[in-house]
Amino acid sequence: MYRDANTKRILGFGMEGMAPQFPKGTKITSEICFHAMEMDRRANEYRDQCRLDAEISTQQKLEYDQPMRKAIQDEIRAHNQHCSPWNKAVNNALLKVMDKYYEDALSARRNAEVALVAEKWEAGTTANEIAMESNWKPELK
Repeated sequence: MYRDANTKRILGFGMEGMAPQFPKGTKITSEICFHAMEMDRRANEYRDQCRLDAEISTQQKLEYDQPMRKAIQDEIRAHNQHCSPWNKAVNNALLKVMDKYYEDALSARRNAEVALVAEKWEAGTTANEIAMESNWKPELK
């Protein structure tokens, strides 16, 4: 597992001595996980870190999009003053749809699944398939 030496954030996981590519000048430290319990603990720490990053990113997106969304809604409502009742109803319905899709997108960002690559791969395979793909061969005596 690789961490940023300054911030102590987990940067990635990999085999010992095979660090992933990091930007030049990034100071990293490596930790070797000798037990599955340690790996699980680090994976949970990574998940928590990713969830917190997603929350912060979603909040920043909300703050960034809010003025633009408000301006669009205000313009449509101002345009509604000069429209027929049918067009007002259509415009208001479209505003509701726009809000619904936006909330759905934010919800998907908030509830994004965080998993390591190996976990995602193993989730789609059975124990027998994993065993068959490994290089383990029983010793015959």
